[in-house]
Amino acid sequence: MPAVPAVKKPKPRPKTGGRKPGSKNKTTLEARALAQQYAGDAMLTLVGLMTHAQSDSARIAACNSILDRAYGKPSQAVQVIEMRPNFSGWSKDRLAAYHGLPVEEYRAIEDDIQASF
Repeated sequence: MPAVPAVKKPKPRPKTGGRKPGSKNKTTLEARALAQQYAGDAMLTLVGLMTHAQSDSARIAACNSILDRAYGKPSQAVQVIEMRPNFSGWSKDRLAAYHGLPVEEYRAIEDDIQASF
């Protein structure tokens, strides 16, 4: 059998065409315009569910939908706690080990910092 020659991959071409960054998709704009035509009816339906639905879960869902549209969805708070050891009272040897430095190198750095003040 004859040897099959290696096939070179073509060089990638720079991207051309398409939407400009930040521009809206035409389909999205059309769908939004169509949905806005029915927004009033949808809100009336939600109010009807909120006041007359048999199920508590349906009434709660309708209330949440109305509140989300009126005031926006509530943001979720995230608490970040920074966990750092308290270095007060640590010996120079322990600080050097914590920072992964030989004790002599750590002491020299600390002496240079003290000399600069």
